[in-house]
Amino acid sequence: MKLSAIKIDAAKLEEGAWVGDIPELEGVRFKVRGIGNTDYRRLQNKLILAVPRKNRRNGLSVEDQTRIESRCIIDTILLDWDGIEGDDGNPLAFSKEAATDLIADPDFVALRGGILYAASIVAEENGDDEEAVEGNSETASAGT
Repeated sequence: MKLSAIKIDAAKLEEGAWVGDIPELEGVRFKVRGIGNTDYRRLQNKLILAVPRKNRRNGLSVEDQTRIESRCIIDTILLDWDGIEGDDGNPLAFSKEAATDLIADPDFVALRGGILYAASIVAEENGDDEEAVEGNSETASAGT
C-alpha cells in the first residue's frame, strides 16, 4: 500500500472543511472538523474521566457513550450546515442550540450519522480537491 493512500490532511482534521455527498442526506453539506481532532480528544477524555469509576470499570454504558459523543460532536466537530430545511421548506439556520436539539433527538439518528460520516472523511487526502469533496465539482462537457 502506498503511503499516500493513508495520508490525511491534518489542517482539515483540525480546522474543518465542507463535506457534501453524504449518504441518505441528499443536498446537505456539513462543515466539520475531523473525528480525533485535538479538541475532540481532550473533551472526550475529560468527559470519560468525569463518569464515576465504577461506571467505567466494565466499559461505558450506551447512554454515557451517546452523551459523550453528542457533546463532542457539538463542541468540537460540527461548525455549520447547509441544505437542511424545516418542514415549512425554509432553510434551518445553523446554531449550536438547534444542532444540540436535533442531535439529542433519537428520531434524527440519520442527521447524527451524516455528521459523523462527514467528520470521518473530511481529512482524507485522496487526490480530490475540496470542491470535489463538497460534491460541487463541474463535470466535463460531452463535446470536449
